[in-house]
Amino acid sequence: MQNLVAPLAVKDTGKPVQNLQFILYFFTQRSTDPRPKQLFQKPNFVEAFKKETHNQQFGPATSELVRVFQVVFKIPLQPKEEGSVGAATADRFNAMLKEFSGLEIAIPEGYPFDTADPHTETQPEPQPQPQPEPQPQPEQPLFEMPTIIPDAQEKNYRVSGYVLNKQNSPIAGQRVMAFDIDLRGARNYRTAKSFKELAANGGVQPLNVGLSDINGFYSVQFPGISYKDKEASVIDTADVIVVAIRSDAQELPAILQTNADIIGRSALSVRTDYKDDQLVNWNVILDDEKMRSASEFSRLMDVITPLLQDSKVELYTLKDSADQAKFLSTESDQDLFHINCLVSADSLRMDSLGNFIALFMFVPKYPYPLELFYGLCRQGISGDWQTISKMSVASVQTLIQKSISENIIAAQGNTDEETVKQIEQFAASLHGFSVKQSLDQSAAKPQGIKNILSTVISDNDDLVKKLYSGYVNKTGTTAEFWKNLRNDESFKDKVDTLLLTNQLSALTGNQPEIMKALAAKVDKNNIISLLKLSAKDWNDVMATTNDSPENNTMQTNAMISMLQAAFPNETVSFMTGNDLSIADKDVADAISKFLTDTGFDLRINRLTDPSATNEPTFRELLDVIAGNKKEEVTATLLRIQRVFQFSPSRVILSKLLAAGIESASQVAAIPFATFKVQYSSVADEDTLIDIYRRASHIVSMVQFNILSLKRLSDTAGISAIAG
Repeated sequence: MQNLVAPLAVKDTGKPVQNLQFILYFFTQRSTDPRPKQLFQKPNFVEAFKKETHNQQFGPATSELVRVFQVVFKIPLQPKEEGSVGAATADRFNAMLKEFSGLEIAIPEGYPFDTADPHTETQPEPQPQPQPEPQPQPEQPLFEMPTIIPDAQEKNYRVSGYVLNKQNSPIAGQRVMAFDIDLRGARNYRTAKSFKELAANGGVQPLNVGLSDINGFYSVQFPGISYKDKEASVIDTADVIVVAIRSDAQELPAILQTNADIIGRSALSVRTDYKDDQLVNWNVILDDEKMRSASEFSRLMDVITPLLQDSKVELYTLKDSADQAKFLSTESDQDLFHINCLVSADSLRMDSLGNFIALFMFVPKYPYPLELFYGLCRQGISGDWQTISKMSVASVQTLIQKSISENIIAAQGNTDEETVKQIEQFAASLHGFSVKQSLDQSAAKPQGIKNILSTVISDNDDLVKKLYSGYVNKTGTTAEFWKNLRNDESFKDKVDTLLLTNQLSALTGNQPEIMKALAAKVDKNNIISLLKLSAKDWNDVMATTNDSPENNTMQTNAMISMLQAAFPNETVSFMTGNDLSIADKDVADAISKFLTDTGFDLRINRLTDPSATNEPTFRELLDVIAGNKKEEVTATLLRIQRVFQFSPSRVILSKLLAAGIESASQVAAIPFATFKVQYSSVADEDTLIDIYRRASHIVSMVQFNILSLKRLSDTAGISAIAG
């Protein structure tokens, strides 16, 4: 048997085809994979293969056997190469033929088919042929074949890495060649676009060729060679460059007879780059920015599809079986994360079967829209409809385009315009379907979003979907969304109630019974009015839950704390009338009006800050509101603000002020043992510890800032002298 020479395809005839058929039968004998032998157990196949071997013809049976071994040997292919012998298939078959020592055998042992030449019996007597005219002698080869040094024959070197495009995506099926470069060759190796240009100045010696696999990985081995001038006497490691080439030839001798194009290259190695006689991660970068290999999705599907078909298993059925997914990953030698993404994508495809049937503009190779779902999953989107429903149409488009740019999935059309249109249609359809799925799934849960929204928009699923979709796809701020909603005829009379529902949902943790009870006590859809509820009001609200008194008390306190934290000014404003013990009603009213009307925030603002409208300052606004009592109003407000900073609740604030506390420094100056005795009427010991820690922290921060300013001042003074 002899090495195959590509191409060979259906309808070819002659000795090359007979040689291929010998090799295929030989592989069937030697392979441990059962699939080739299963073909020879089928009478129809055997009869068809017998006729093709008799006629030395490449027919359907030969093609089928080629296809089986392409799968067995995991040969990376384009779809049109399946069942025929292209460069990648010939290279792999020749390598396996050598590995099985088939080159030493003329005909496989026990070969049961006809080996006679079918043309010999009817071949006419040879007729004298005109003598061909003398042809010009071929040009001398550009490179000399490597010369093996006897002392170095047992030592092998290896260079390996990935063939990548400009986007750092792997390129499968790319032929590469390694060269040794010396001082003369260093002139051209960076810029040469062909073998002729590379060899123009001499100093270039070919080492060996290789082919990138399905993941873009290549490995080239070369023996100890005379990496030196003829007059040199020492053996050194090769200064290697690996180039990507475009050539119809496959084997090293044939390639060296051509002026192959150089379409990419690696860096040039030096002696220190070698690790144990190997150059690793020696990546080859292609020059063409538009060069793309088969997408990650396509390569993955080409590998696992035969395994799934043989097992009669569908991808989506593996969703609930981590062991099966792991098994598929191991058998296909593919990353488990990629397999899980594929399983998740196929599960989404099956859930939405029929929803996208009319969208695609071309016939996809794999079930639509599996590839697009895979692109989303690879960008970190989990395979559940609730997560997808919260993604805007624009964000879906962006993620899919990102997967295309990273060559995770292929472009979805023949032109950029087709791809954009296809993705837009898919994203819009996906969003509508995912919102419906998410709302339908939530309907079974009392705390689900559909039931929450239905408290305002009852018996109108279309409006619920419109609101949900509109919020997810909003392009401006949340405030702008609600403003725009007031201009929508479907919602303009529902916006205030929707806003309140949204606030009550956050306040109660999506508990419909408590939401309804609180909504009945809200004044004019303003949640701030809940700050005025009495203890009895809260007890009435929580009576709707049928929970234990202890749990009701805990939840009530949590909701009150949340309201007070969200609306600190309003909280203190409501307290000025009764809870803060302000004797002068005019002072109390002035403080309440100031906190309600000016936008002053007790948590962060100072009176010297500019107001929300930038001018005047808050102090100036306070002076106007306070009138002739501005000194008393200012002093009282500042005292309230200071104590507010370390008060854990409204009740504690009121008690601390009533107890005569003026500031954090007053609290921190007292030993805690004294503080807890002196102010035991304010709160229990745990709360007093909390108050004391808060006050001490505020004092510590003030002291730290003072020291920091002092250090900065000292440094500035020394710098000024030094300057």
